[in-house]
Amino acid sequence: MPDLNQNNDVGASAPGAPDELSAMDRIAIEAQGHEQDQQAADEKIINGEPEPEPVIDPAHAWGQLAMMFGGVLSLALPELKSVYSEEACLAWGGGMAAVSDKYGWDAGETAAKWAPECMLLMTSIPLIVPTVQAIRSRQAASKAKPLNNPPERPENAGAAPNNAEEVPFNPMLQEPGGFSEPPR
Repeated sequence: MPDLNQNNDVGASAPGAPDELSAMDRIAIEAQGHEQDQQAADEKIINGEPEPEPVIDPAHAWGQLAMMFGGVLSLALPELKSVYSEEACLAWGGGMAAVSDKYGWDAGETAAKWAPECMLLMTSIPLIVPTVQAIRSRQAASKAKPLNNPPERPENAGAAPNNAEEVPFNPMLQEPGGFSEPPR
């Protein structure tokens, strides 16, 4: 290979023959070749020949949906965590895959179709669970109180006081029914 840094007789080449290239010209040509290769690769991606999509086992995809559902339920009912184990969900996914093949269902399409509703459910759980627990604890507390001893009421409850200092009007102490106008 000729030494490109040496100045050979440039004018001595035959007529019509290309002159020898300088090192910079060779670098530019090589860079242009790389750019063309990259442009061809980009066009291949943009205009077609998509990369093959990875094959996902339908049983595994359906099982994943069951595990997500079980995870959400386990937030509200922790005793269900062992029920929705990975093995149980994948076994269910195998059965669901057979049914989905029969009816032409797809786990990915199903998940995408119901994604907003699932997101709403998952974001509602932190609000719903404490609310339900608070209601249950209040119900349990009210059942634990004996109802035999109603609160004591003054004898003149619900009646207009003779003077303002005696007994203030309290509508909660009135007898049930018989609505009346508050005193003025």
